[in-house]
Amino acid sequence: MELSRRSLTTVLIALSSIILHENYGKKVSRALIKERSTISSQLQNSNEQLSALDPCGRPIHPKNESDCKSKTFSKEQYPNCHSFAGKPSRVIVKQIFKHGRQPGIIVEFNPPSTGFKDLWAFRVRLIDLTLNHPNVNTQCKQINSKMRDKFVVHFENLGYGDHYNLRVQSMPPDGDKSTVSHDIFIQEQCDILQFQKTKHCCLFSSVSSNKKDYKINENKAVVTINITWQLTCESIQQFKLKWNTDDSDCNGSAEVKGKHFYSLKLLERCVKNHNYTGEIYGVISDQEKTNTEQFWFTVTMKSPSSTCQAPTSGQQTSLKHMEMIAAFSSVGAVLGIILLVMLLKFYKFRARPIIRINERRQPMSEARDDKSLSDPVKVLIIYASCCMPCKKVIYSLWDALDSTCLFDIRLDMLNEPQLNENPLRWYETQIKEAEKILVMTSHEMLMSDLNLGSNQNNLSDYVNIQFQLNLLRGEVSNTTDISKFVPVYNTYNGNRHDIPRFLSMCRAYKLPTELDKIMFHLLRINSIRIHSRTPIVQISSENHPFLTKKDELIKAIDDAASFHQHISCTQLSEFV
Repeated sequence: MELSRRSLTTVLIALSSIILHENYGKKVSRALIKERSTISSQLQNSNEQLSALDPCGRPIHPKNESDCKSKTFSKEQYPNCHSFAGKPSRVIVKQIFKHGRQPGIIVEFNPPSTGFKDLWAFRVRLIDLTLNHPNVNTQCKQINSKMRDKFVVHFENLGYGDHYNLRVQSMPPDGDKSTVSHDIFIQEQCDILQFQKTKHCCLFSSVSSNKKDYKINENKAVVTINITWQLTCESIQQFKLKWNTDDSDCNGSAEVKGKHFYSLKLLERCVKNHNYTGEIYGVISDQEKTNTEQFWFTVTMKSPSSTCQAPTSGQQTSLKHMEMIAAFSSVGAVLGIILLVMLLKFYKFRARPIIRINERRQPMSEARDDKSLSDPVKVLIIYASCCMPCKKVIYSLWDALDSTCLFDIRLDMLNEPQLNENPLRWYETQIKEAEKILVMTSHEMLMSDLNLGSNQNNLSDYVNIQFQLNLLRGEVSNTTDISKFVPVYNTYNGNRHDIPRFLSMCRAYKLPTELDKIMFHLLRINSIRIHSRTPIVQISSENHPFLTKKDELIKAIDDAASFHQHISCTQLSEFV
């Protein structure tokens, strides 16, 4: 009896545990099903939101204010869907520059004035064109109503000096009918006024060197060269200098702190007709430095004048003898002056350089005598657009030089097909390949170089003259041959003071009076010695085209001068 009771109790306990486990399992399964349903609903809502916003231009509420029920726009399937085909209006781009941050832009625009209230979105794309591998940055401004009349988009972390293409497009897209495109050139950091006083943009405004004195110490001649410099800022106080010449034993370097000058002392063996090239840069930190500025100087040592000692013994010279010596000395001095004048005239007229101009360009492989010139010199002409008469002067100069068959002239206005492909690349390539660069300076060019002119590009410029000068400034810093750069000016729109500062060490010429000297410089001619009197420019015939082209150049310069006398500088941009 006791055993049966225990068995019954065990069975009842087992049944109750089974019932409890079954009820708990049902509750757990119901909770899991509910949680899975919630997660699935959240994922579905998230996917719906993503599909509504990506890609740009899908309507969020297709059932409201629109007959376009599909998320994919199709005129064939929905002919009554008249979403905007108009372009965004009043697109304004503002550049933003702040210390310690990369530049940015703000794009402001208004909706188009045509269409219905079913506009989907605006797509704003910024394409980086600087590295020839476009990097596209896209932003989408969703809109389903025309109640808003202004939209703003920000782009940050752009590059100084970079070139971008901005495209603002109404969605759904309709090709060029719904797109506004703008080219944007971000300024170089050091061309912006607020950064020009910082260490990173500090430039050398001038570097000069001159011989101070000549001394003999302990039977050794010593020449002191004073090197002075000025900068556009005052925050840099540490500088490093280097100087080099053909004799490696005379090369050296120095470090200067707290001063803007350095006294370089050279011994006798380093000053005998030596040409020195030097460079200087400012130290910002252990890893940073300013741009390097180059300078040149030539040192020629004169032998010390020997001293005359009075005789200590012998007979004294009579007064009559002294008078004869003085008379002969005077006659000798007069004859010496006459001989010197004759020699100067002889070299002026009988040893002048000449330019021989033939009627046709000779092939490069054709044999030439010792008086012939080398192959045509590659010359690039750079100028700032001012007015149509000034452009006529540039063209006439090209025409005159080209008629000589001595030059291969590169001019942007004659190479429009190549310029339209990539203007900046064309100028960069031509500056590097040119043997000589003819810079037609003017007051307009100087104002642009100093960033004092208009911020807008001249419509007649293929590339803003500021960017052309920046490319030229980089080429100047990378070469030691300053004769490659030839500044030229006309008195009607400039003078020697209007030459950009980084070209101030180059020899400048004036048109049209120094055209022959310009040709000498371009041809790298110092002197061609001959034994007969000949003109500077030797023409092969009386009807050579160069004579006519030179007269046309002079007439074009006179016309431009007359034009500038009647039109003020503020009105010149209207005639470009």
